[in-house]
Amino acid sequence: MSLTKYVYRINHLDYLIRTKSSGTPQECAEKMGISTRHLFQLISEIRSTMQADIRYSRFRQTYYFFQEGDSISIPINK
Repeated sequence: MSLTKYVYRINHLDYLIRTKSSGTPQECAEKMGISTRHLFQLISEIRSTMQADIRYSRFRQTYYFFQEGDSISIPINK
């Protein structure tokens, strides 16, 4: 996978989490155009490398940052 595509996916996931519109893991993966398995791998990588505390609320059925105001977006210089 190209670095640009990887950064785009991280930024897209960040947007979905910050706006609390990720939905269930299946819905989130569909919105991002990836498999559910790939979504879980991406979240696991982000948790370990960026130390982002991403959690899932079964009640709200969405992912969220445990620390309000957290973000994982990566600026893209063109």
